[in-house]
Amino acid sequence: MFVNRSMTTKVITIKKDTKIFEAKKLMEENKIRHLPVVEDDGTLAGIITDRDIRSAMPSIIFDDFESRPVREKVSKLTAKDIMTVNPVTLSPHYTIQDALLLIQEKKVGAFPVVDNEKKLKGILSVRD
Repeated sequence: MFVNRSMTTKVITIKKDTKIFEAKKLMEENKIRHLPVVEDDGTLAGIITDRDIRSAMPSIIFDDFESRPVREKVSKLTAKDIMTVNPVTLSPHYTIQDALLLIQEKKVGAFPVVDNEKKLKGILSVRD
């Protein structure tokens, strides 16, 4: 079986200038853990995971988070600031077995699926 038969094709995406609080909200509302970042023409620019967002947020154990400068700095972070650039991708013509091997090798939970021009066609996650 090929990736294009198992991938999610209605992918929720964001742009590079999307604020990380907005990305976090999209993930929570849609119960997803990965957001591909795309250019205006649909070309994949990167990917953000829930782990990337958690890593960018200050820990609640630090009192500094309550200070105005820290809150303002975090609120200005965008997808461009925390995304993985040039993530590992799959072709729609890869087999599921190829994808499983890559998941084990790269230790990631999802791969954007792109065509030859790097246009996003879907996403394949371990859930799929």
